[in-house]
Amino acid sequence: MTIGGRWNLRSLSLIALLGGIMAAAAVAADVTRFSLPWPPNSDAAMRAENISRVSTWQDDLDRLPPLNSSSRRRLAACDYTAGRWVYDPRRRSYSSKCEWIRSAFNCQGNGRRDTAYTKYSWKPRACTIRRFDRAYFKATLRNKVVAFVGDSFSRNLQQAIACELGVDDRVEPWSGWLGGTLVSGLAVPRYNLRLVAVVAPYLVRYSNADWAFRQYGLKPGDGSRYVVWLDDMDAQWASVLQHVDLTVFMSGHWFLDKQGAEAVRSTVYVANNKVVRMSGMAAYRTAMRNVKRFVAVEQKYRGVPMWLTYSPSHYSRGNPPTCRRTSPISAKRVQAVAAHDIATAFRGLEVRELRKSPFRIIDITRISLFRPDAHVKLFYGSKTNSKTKWDCTHWCLPGLPDVWADVFQFVLKTQLRRHKK
Repeated sequence: MTIGGRWNLRSLSLIALLGGIMAAAAVAADVTRFSLPWPPNSDAAMRAENISRVSTWQDDLDRLPPLNSSSRRRLAACDYTAGRWVYDPRRRSYSSKCEWIRSAFNCQGNGRRDTAYTKYSWKPRACTIRRFDRAYFKATLRNKVVAFVGDSFSRNLQQAIACELGVDDRVEPWSGWLGGTLVSGLAVPRYNLRLVAVVAPYLVRYSNADWAFRQYGLKPGDGSRYVVWLDDMDAQWASVLQHVDLTVFMSGHWFLDKQGAEAVRSTVYVANNKVVRMSGMAAYRTAMRNVKRFVAVEQKYRGVPMWLTYSPSHYSRGNPPTCRRTSPISAKRVQAVAAHDIATAFRGLEVRELRKSPFRIIDITRISLFRPDAHVKLFYGSKTNSKTKWDCTHWCLPGLPDVWADVFQFVLKTQLRRHKK
């Protein structure tokens, strides 16, 4: 397994450093409070900033009460994806004015007037998922680095958590060195908690540059096509992995040849430095296996790896395809949709591939299938009235990703308590 191709780790650190600097410069207008507190590979500086290497989590486990035997049995038997959505008028805790919401997902800021989609909570039949507990999250992850690695859906979760934490604490932009690589994200200074975002939609290395196509004797693309190296890890997350305490991975959508009703990309997959013909799902399976092997076997990752399952879309048949509903759909309808929905197939692949691995699954696929009402729809920009193309893939914030945060914390809390010594 390689990281980012043929380069050795020393070259990788330099490449990742330069990439990080360029990325930071590209968003400088939005991150005026970013700071670069230490040079690469400075353990002394890391100690001064109180950001340690990956811990064993024992200190965190010691703060949690042990589970009794009946609680352990209930958790083992709990399928939290089996349940229903319940309208909860007290659900909201932060507003659309939260500055960490990406503008394209700020539906209310972009003119959406209905708000019911923000006020549903998920109620499993066999157990209880409580609202996101800000105090618990900050106390448990004090002095920790949490990375959200993947596509826009992983950043949805990061932004939802940041907005929740910002209700009663200061959240600010942050950038710094982790293992010689410059990364950026958000921080809660009072708890020395970092929420790092790493853009890696395939999780493995990819490029749409002309040289990537010419390398394999192919005609260069138009910028929308990609070469994807299935056995090369994305350089940025791979180089910082051992300096992150908890990593949430998320992928899948970019492996589709179609999103919604339009073909958006034609991908060239490479394995063992040869172009291979395979479906998007087969390519995703290959990438997942390589990521799993890299994290668990090659790197022997000492932190907590988690995987957010596939996020469903809800395009109706029609011209144009839409998602006009303003409330969740019924369980009967979900059952009918799930039988042939691509999201169910991708989620099944993820569960099979991650079984008997260190990865903890944050299963949000089925609960999200109920929620066509929570998509961005036409509210993904300021000129909403001129839009005719519906977005039934991405989600509004505030909205459904806030419930993902509830599930994320439930899985994290369960994982830590199960392993309390």
